[in-house]
Amino acid sequence: MSLYLNGKEYMIIIYGDRCSFQRCGINDRSGEHYFKSLDELYRAQQIDGIVPERDWDKIEKIASWDIEIHN
Repeated sequence: MSLYLNGKEYMIIIYGDRCSFQRCGINDRSGEHYFKSLDELYRAQQIDGIVPERDWDKIEKIASWDIEIHN
């Protein structure tokens, strides 16, 4: 999922055993910061001081793709 906030693009990526948050871009990408769960990611301060739980209503746009979830 891509999030747009303050004119920048960020991504949340969900893996089987963890998830990550990162700032996207060619020259200013941040690299992935990993978390054990989405709950942990949402509550933690991310790159650029973003706390998804606190800043969710400030998101300018969300882009998502169809995903498959395997158990």
